[in-house]
Amino acid sequence: MIREDNDKTYLSDHFTLQELTATNAKDKDGKRLPNVPPYNALKNLQRLARDYLEKLRKDLGDVPVIINSAYRSPAVNQAVGGSPTSLHQQGLAADINCGKSLLKAVDIIHFIDKRYLKDSNFPYHELFLCYKPKTQTYWVHLSFKETAYQNALNCKLLLYK
Repeated sequence: MIREDNDKTYLSDHFTLQELTATNAKDKDGKRLPNVPPYNALKNLQRLARDYLEKLRKDLGDVPVIINSAYRSPAVNQAVGGSPTSLHQQGLAADINCGKSLLKAVDIIHFIDKRYLKDSNFPYHELFLCYKPKTQTYWVHLSFKETAYQNALNCKLLLYK
């Protein structure tokens, strides 16, 4: 159930539409790109927040889970160098901020893999450890697909410029 509170649209108890669509991506003229999800992506974001991110937050001990990126419009996805087939464009993926802590990123991946590998209520599709040397930051990419129940460890290390 979506609820409005203090100019925020909550897709779940702790995750807002504003948080899951936030971007600093700009066009060639320096203007911030719009990042408004269409209806289907909004429904996917709601499921992502409710069924994945809330569950992960609770199972980690009710600690905040900070999201770098979830929904990306095609223009935003292109501006940030995302894959043309990125599930972010459908609201089916989230990048979990781990700051400069490789240990935190590895812990989250290990936790997701150990806790949810055989859990049909948490059918994730991709689980990537990502690192950007320029900023020395890590994040965990988690995605799901509407019809997929993979949960085979599909874990990769992705390096960004």
